[in-house]
Amino acid sequence: MESPVNINAGIDYIRKFRKNKDNEFTIRTNYETGATDHFLTSEQNNPGTDRFVINNSNSENKQYTIQSDYTVMFKNKSKFEAGIKTIFRRASSDFESLTKYNTLDEYKKDPANTDYFEYSQNVYSVYSTYNFKIKKTSLRIEIRTEQTVIDGKFFSSSTRVKQQYTSFVPNFLASTPAGKNLTMVFSYSQRLQRPFISSLNPFINNNDSLNISYGNPGLDAQVIHNMSLQTRISKKIIFFRLICECQLYR
Repeated sequence: MESPVNINAGIDYIRKFRKNKDNEFTIRTNYETGATDHFLTSEQNNPGTDRFVINNSNSENKQYTIQSDYTVMFKNKSKFEAGIKTIFRRASSDFESLTKYNTLDEYKKDPANTDYFEYSQNVYSVYSTYNFKIKKTSLRIEIRTEQTVIDGKFFSSSTRVKQQYTSFVPNFLASTPAGKNLTMVFSYSQRLQRPFISSLNPFINNNDSLNISYGNPGLDAQVIHNMSLQTRISKKIIFFRLICECQLYR
């Protein structure tokens, strides 16, 4: 049985400038929270090896996001954007596993699968983007630097998980016309895919002894490199796009 509860709320501030309405300053805030209660029971009847399991897990996730951006449009139609963003993630999991091997016995706590886990992840990022043209070619260059600080701990087992790393994340896009109805687009992007709390939660789901699953709190972020070459053909109401894409995971 699973009982999820989720709440999402945010406040934005946007300011336009009189001299140039394309210039903009924004502050965005967002708050997300979610809680999930798991209650799972399992009964395995095998000759001489009966097994009964009760798993309880109460987890809570919170995320606070603050972001500020400034956009400047120049007379030559080029555009510069810069911003900062912070994300604070907080998660906890209180999990307990009870087992017995006879219907007449009482359930006993499994110490190896009973603990309280707290996890925090702070992400600080600074970024800038510049859009401009060289003759007929439109270019966009984005540079982003992110620092991630992770702290996780298990209270019963006194285990600690600490990580801290800085990532440089560039992105590039070039678009140029190659004919009357033909446009060529090349892009390179790099992004981080941090593990979800479900992948970090060490709670062992052992209701089925032949299908055991659990998270790894020591997982690092995955870096994804993406290169793409697009051919766009448009004529009146017809639009055709051919994409050649390559992704590298590290």
